[in-house]
Amino acid sequence: MNRRCLWFALCAGVAALTTWTLLGEDPLWGQPVDDTPIAISSESYLFVLETADHQPVEYTECSGLGSYHEVEEQPGITTAGTLVMGSTPGVLGYHQITLRRPAPSDVAIWQWRRTMETKGLSSALRSGRISLYGPGSSTPLARWTFTEGWPASLVFDGTQEELVIVHRGLEREGSTSTGGATRS
Repeated sequence: MNRRCLWFALCAGVAALTTWTLLGEDPLWGQPVDDTPIAISSESYLFVLETADHQPVEYTECSGLGSYHEVEEQPGITTAGTLVMGSTPGVLGYHQITLRRPAPSDVAIWQWRRTMETKGLSSALRSGRISLYGPGSSTPLARWTFTEGWPASLVFDGTQEELVIVHRGLEREGSTSTGGATRS
């Protein structure tokens, strides 16, 4: 009976502390709550998409340059006989690359998407490269090469164009320089 009371007191205390932390004016660590998202300006950075079929196209935003493994949970038993859950890497996957720009791109990008719509996947597959340029730089800070990419989505909503590329592989070529040469 005494253990039940202690367990209840512990749970009630944790719940009260959590509620106070989340709803109070100041969190426990003494910092004011600020719900304003942190904005990182990427206006001075430039992402350049290159494929063999069209001229390089510049974008102001890019996301999805990476990979992941699905996590598989598997039960196991420790040497002491305790049942535990362990995690192991599963299937390797690649994030979709999303590129954005404030104006419609060259018609070649739109034709690439049209090829996907009318002729299918085998005709639309392209390998390409995305290069990141810093403010005023003509030397890329980093490059990523994707293989067997295809345009899953292309839309211009009046304020920005968004291109989503699905691919079968991505490799980071690495930093080439952080120098201050001017981009022409």
